[in-house]
Amino acid sequence: MQALASMDRMLSKGKNKAQLDREMEEEFQKGAMKFFKNYVMPLLPKEAKVAVENDGIVMWRNLLGQDVRAEDVGGGKKAEG
Repeated sequence: MQALASMDRMLSKGKNKAQLDREMEEEFQKGAMKFFKNYVMPLLPKEAKVAVENDGIVMWRNLLGQDVRAEDVGGGKKAEG
């Protein structure tokens, strides 16, 4: 737990967050699917499932629990909610 607290303090500093943002963006640009598999999937709970709304539209949510606009994920119908 102390290691996580130390990492959180380190990443809370503006210059460190900016550097992490830049480097994550670079990795994402090299390959979006590889980035997803290597960095995002390990953070997801094993029980994570996609919820499909009654009308069949998938409502994507970002990791902070906020709705993601359809145009942010490549177009399509905008999720409501």
